Amino acid sequence: MGVKTLDEINLNYSRAIRQAERLEGRAGELKELANGDFQGCLTGIAANWEGENARAFIRKGEKLKGDLEKSAGQLEMVAKAIRSVAKRTREADIAACSMTG
Repeated sequence: MGVKTLDEINLNYSRAIRQAERLEGRAGELKELANGDFQGCLTGIAANWEGENARAFIRKGEKLKGDLEKSAGQLEMVAKAIRSVAKRTREADIAACSMTG
């Protein structure tokens, strides 16, 4: 593939940043779910259900909540990596473009 134009470089960079933003949005939704509705549901169950089965169910729910939060963190790390790679790629492409033009 030849040297990219500045328009192509900027378009590719914008696409990568939009993808990172989408991932960050999904991460935020997962965090909101884990700490909002899901936590509220677990709290309600704990208040209204007693016994060993209730405790086992809540333990499983807490693990799931932790898994949601972990997944959100992983999405945020991927988004950060996309931003970093996009920035470095853009800088390298611009440098290559300026050498040829």
